[in-house]
Amino acid sequence: MREDVTVDEVMALVAGAFAAIRHAGAETSRERSARLTRLILDGLRPRARP
Repeated sequence: MREDVTVDEVMALVAGAFAAIRHAGAETSRERSARLTRLILDGLRPRARP
């Protein structure tokens, strides 16, 4: 984990992630929940083109 990140900041991100999953109605869909999780963890940066 990054050295400049606090536990409180990580907890805020986790709480926000759960709120996003609920807001998107993804708590009953593993696929949608997994996609949102990937978006949160990977960010919205574009992927490198081959």
